[in-house]
Amino acid sequence: MLLSLGWVISTDMFQLYRRVVFSEAIPDIQKNKIVMLFSEMDKRLVDGSDEHLSMLDLALRISGILSGN
Repeated sequence: MLLSLGWVISTDMFQLYRRVVFSEAIPDIQKNKIVMLFSEMDKRLVDGSDEHLSMLDLALRISGILSGN
């Protein structure tokens, strides 16, 4: 589960970011796309987007990139 109750969303995002960036199993081209998603997510959160929905969207989009869609 990506979201932990009582945790700040940035903590979960940072953990997920580190997992992706330092993974040797993910090709660099996919890492680039995923890092761009994190950048977009950060902007959304700064603009006041709902944290729960944003995290779900991020997870689904990362899943799509990893599956090759």
